[in-house]
This record gives sequence, structure tokens and C-alpha cells, in this order.
Amino acid sequence: SFAYFIFYLVVLWNFAVKTGRPGWSLYIPIYSNFVICNIAGVDTIWCILSFVPGIATYMYPGNIGISIASSIFSMIISFCFSHSLAKRFNKGIGYSIGLFILKPIFLAILALNKKCIYRGWY
Repeated sequence: SFAYFIFYLVVLWNFAVKTGRPGWSLYIPIYSNFVICNIAGVDTIWCILSFVPGIATYMYPGNIGISIASSIFSMIISFCFSHSLAKRFNKGIGYSIGLFILKPIFLAILALNKKCIYRGWY
């Protein structure tokens, strides 16, 4: 697990540098969500809304309905972020699904592959 941790730190650093951000910007927990939203081209309001499922689950810990609704909403938001991020690298829906399901592997491909070029606008 330590090797995976080091690998993921290297991937995050290279990903941030490739997109023109400082390498340390993806290491800070809440700030990194805003940086990823900025990289993906998603409005800040959607980034703030991505925190709602966690807050709702925390406020109502025993409510199964809220837990299920929060999980579904969180998965939808996460897929939208993955799709927007894939579009910034000129990738299609298949890559979006891969980024959603296996984020560390597909993020490593984006960060470490010289052929994957970041496009600021899509």
C-alpha cells in the first residue's frame, strides 16, 4: 500500500503540472476538489454541490433513504466530473467510464502519457 501511495502522489503531481497548476495543489483535501473542477471546466457551484451528499449523510446517519439518495447523487456528480475531465483531454465516453470506475489507472494514463494533451477548452 505504501508503493501505491507513492505512485498516486507522483501521478497527482504530474497531472497538476501537466494542466498548468502547481504540483502541490492536488495534495490539499478540499482545495484539490476545486482545482479538479477548474481543470475539468466545471462550475464552482457543482464543486460545492459535490459536498452535499457527505454533509447530508453526516447530519442524518441512521436514515437509509438519505444514504441511498446521497450515494446516487454522489455517483452522478462523480461521473459528470469524470466525463468533463475526459473531454478536456479529447477522450470519449469510454474513457469517461474508465476514469469513473478505475480513476487511479486512467488518471495515471492522462498524467504520464506524452500523447495525452490537455486542452483548456473543449
